Amino acid sequence: MMMAGHDMHPQIAVLPPLAAPSAADEANHRLANHLQMLSALISAEARSILDVEGRAVLERTQQRLAAIGCVHRHLYMSEGAQIDLGVYLEDLGEQLAQSCPAHHAIMVEAPSVPVSSDIAASCGILTTELVMNACKHAYGLEEQGAITISLRRLPEGGHEFRVEDHGRGAQSGRKRDGLGSRLIDATVRKLQACAVMENMRPGTRFRMILPF
Repeated sequence: MMMAGHDMHPQIAVLPPLAAPSAADEANHRLANHLQMLSALISAEARSILDVEGRAVLERTQQRLAAIGCVHRHLYMSEGAQIDLGVYLEDLGEQLAQSCPAHHAIMVEAPSVPVSSDIAASCGILTTELVMNACKHAYGLEEQGAITISLRRLPEGGHEFRVEDHGRGAQSGRKRDGLGSRLIDATVRKLQACAVMENMRPGTRFRMILPF
């Protein structure tokens, strides 16, 4: 029996159409996929090389490409031209942990900081170089230890960025004129930042003051 005055048809909510991806979104998506594919190919090639130094070079190159690919993935997922640097560093830390020994934990402590893709990419390359250095040199082969990536706001303005470990400290006789060291120095200049490498005895800390 129907009740008078009541509409028995169900109410249908009409949702607005989904926004079509912009040309920039599509470009970031394609570039992220291409870099991921290239990174995977280099990683596979590295595993087939017996020469230790040659394999290390390819593995470092693979990590650099992965860091840039991560930027474009975040750009594709974000609503605009900026990236949350804190979220990006957490994502990158998880990615780098896959290339470090399992007993070397990578910790990330970073607030939400919106930055341009250029700044995110520079911080990503810097983080990759420093973490991979720590994975290789900070601890012994079977020694457990953590590598911490941190970003904090300064009361007077700007941010402090750190990558630190509690391992053996800076080793005497280690060369600092390699591609990785030159890349770190060039990236610090590009960010218009001030940076210092500190021997904490034990441990090594890279500390950088960013102007933003």
